[in-house]
Amino acid sequence: MKKRRKVLKVWIMPNAGYETASITEKEIEAFEDNHPHIKIDITCISWTNAWSRIIWALKYKQLPDVFQIGNTWTQTLAALHALYDLTEKARELNLKREFLPAAWMSCESKLTGKVWSLPWFVDVRILFYRKDVLKKSGLSVADLNDWQGFEDACLKLKGIKIKGKILAALGISDQKDQGLIHDIAPWIWASGGDFLNSEGKKATFNQSRALKGMEFYFSLVEKGYAPLWEKQVASLPLEEFFVKQIYVFMFGGAWSVSDFLRGSTGSRSDFKQTPSTEKFGFTFLPQGPSGRYTFCGGSNLVISNFTNNFDLAWEFINFLSSFKSQIRYARSINMLPSNIKAFDFLFTRDNPEDSIMEKSYKNYSRSYIQVPSWATIEMILAENLSKVMDALKFRTYTKDFLKEIIDNTASTVDYILSL
Repeated sequence: MKKRRKVLKVWIMPNAGYETASITEKEIEAFEDNHPHIKIDITCISWTNAWSRIIWALKYKQLPDVFQIGNTWTQTLAALHALYDLTEKARELNLKREFLPAAWMSCESKLTGKVWSLPWFVDVRILFYRKDVLKKSGLSVADLNDWQGFEDACLKLKGIKIKGKILAALGISDQKDQGLIHDIAPWIWASGGDFLNSEGKKATFNQSRALKGMEFYFSLVEKGYAPLWEKQVASLPLEEFFVKQIYVFMFGGAWSVSDFLRGSTGSRSDFKQTPSTEKFGFTFLPQGPSGRYTFCGGSNLVISNFTNNFDLAWEFINFLSSFKSQIRYARSINMLPSNIKAFDFLFTRDNPEDSIMEKSYKNYSRSYIQVPSWATIEMILAENLSKVMDALKFRTYTKDFLKEIIDNTASTVDYILSL
């Protein structure tokens, strides 16, 4: 009699849009070929509903064996007893050394040293620019190196006309969700600020250095370089930058490189110039008074605290975090591998723009201090920062208004941290 296979239930998000199922199925087939005793039953859930669905499943103890989470959710779900403790396994294999600190920071609790997740893929924020516009205006990438140089460039390029079309200097996202925090974070860090103190027990995003970073970011809108008030509905700037070509600059995720600049990165052998790479380029986020930073986002893999198949689930997430799987999956979904060796394989210093990607991830990426209530704090920050975005859209924004909003938000966060 043929031995019945154990079934692992897995939830993932649409990491490659409509192609997610077919792309992930290839990884599942590769895993099942080497683990014939395991059958993966995969379900794709939307990012919009992911958090609420996970919390609902936790309430009724119906979480799948393995599931994908945003890399800022780890400690909150661990505090809710949703996650299996991976510390022993991770230490046994010394997995910490296989991932960059910024990626591993989202997996291991700074306060307890316990490991609750493994990095799957990552993303970093970079600055995209129009090569043709910079050339026409006599500017170079070196002029964008720091805050002052970047602002001077925005001032010079505001309203520039290219082939009869008037361009805005900068396109930024006006989405009112956690993405807004990720966009602002590099500017807070670059000004010497942070969100919480080193113990994770008090809000610090209302202190002067953090406020300075937020003020600079929002001033780019206030001064008309990124004219949000012209938008009738919320939008992402990707299509407006790459397709409609109405901006000179855009802050965006590294995944946009593969989506819109095909051929510019990806392996040691497939680089070639294309019409896109001739018109668009990318570089580091500008350096602030206290250094250069970028937000390290992405997704982690976790195992349910209620699973009856821990050993099998561990085999699966360890496989997805491995060198070969990371290379295949990162290439397929246009994200960056979290595994250092896989990253080094895909990106090389021989290509200057690959070097920008490498240094952004290895030298400048940073994540938040993970505390049990961080997911709640993120939502509160997003809700209140959206009020600032509204004020910018309706041209009622002032620095005093920003300080009032941030001070009130900090008081709420301090209360939550005290519980």
